[in-house]
Amino acid sequence: MGKKRVFLSFDVANDQIFKSFVLRQVEHGTVPFEVMDFSRPISSPKSAWDARTRRSITRVHKVLLMVGDFTHHAPGVLREVAIAEKAGTPIVQVIGRKSASPEGLLNAGRLYVWTPENIANLLG
Repeated sequence: MGKKRVFLSFDVANDQIFKSFVLRQVEHGTVPFEVMDFSRPISSPKSAWDARTRRSITRVHKVLLMVGDFTHHAPGVLREVAIAEKAGTPIVQVIGRKSASPEGLLNAGRLYVWTPENIANLLG
């Protein structure tokens, strides 16, 4: 079986660095998954954004939620998590950086630290 496909969810307003970090890891082959799509700013109309996000999330094995200091307030992340829950797509919450003091989303499962072992076990 090939690599797991993930949707990368993160706070677009505050954590673009997470997207870059994960995409570099994928490019260098140091993670056991591939990113099929990722968070984008909420655009209008809301129904089009939701439909596009729903299509993306239903085509992946898991949602990888990169958690930063303000993720629990990010409207796009909250909607992505709700869409994943409704679709039955598992969510993996990972702390994005060591210096962060993040608050995970209550309805998105346990919060993990990004380590090679955790990523292999959760997304491999």
